[in-house]
Amino acid sequence: MKIKKYEKSALSNAQVALNANEEKLISTMNTADEPGTKDNPYSLWEMCEMILAETWEGGYVLFLGKVEYIAKDDFVKGSADGASDGMIVRNDKNGSSEYEYEEEQYFDNSISLIKPSSDFDIASAGHSSDAESSSKGSETALSGKNYTVYHEVIYFSDRCKLTVEQMVYKKCVYVSISTYNTCTESDIPSIRCKIRSAGNCVTQLIYNRQGGYSTIRSNTPIAKFGYYRLDGEVVSLLMNEDSEHPYYITTY
Repeated sequence: MKIKKYEKSALSNAQVALNANEEKLISTMNTADEPGTKDNPYSLWEMCEMILAETWEGGYVLFLGKVEYIAKDDFVKGSADGASDGMIVRNDKNGSSEYEYEEEQYFDNSISLIKPSSDFDIASAGHSSDAESSSKGSETALSGKNYTVYHEVIYFSDRCKLTVEQMVYKKCVYVSISTYNTCTESDIPSIRCKIRSAGNCVTQLIYNRQGGYSTIRSNTPIAKFGYYRLDGEVVSLLMNEDSEHPYYITTY
């Protein structure tokens, strides 16, 4: 084998060639911990805080259980009629209010709606179809034309905090539960939803505890469910079916 002789100037400009797998690995290593990527999205709460601080530059966000790219000017600090200081609204870029929330964009037909009683009539639900501008339960609410999303954090243990995002849409509330911090499968308890209304009570398993020790990253969706809106209902989450110490979630 003949070895070609190179000048020092040529050697100083030489670069190491990587194969496709090596380039992919290096790319993953460089971006794995960058916030706002598909693999490491911002939480909705983080995005709202940056919008309020006027530091939001756009990025991928875990939005109601799905990772979605939210551009820099998609949402702005509350400027709509009746919006509070903590309200973030969909930006009306074209000077019109034609933006409509598409229910199927985030929630498919497989999501079960919890009915407080077998004879409950959805037409008699006591809430209006308009989005409400309340920031109760969280300091920030995000609003579109026909929906409002609220964010709360549930502290289960030192190793497990969960986020609860509720979207009020017409006569239903859709709920997405995600991890708030990095944890393992065994850190996350079984979760049941309990809805109590006048004379009725119903519970439903929404997350079945896993016994493994795989790492679950922060901002990872683990459960979705929905329920019909009633006047005076009490909605709580039972962790490991502990009915004596429920986590009450704010209802709107």
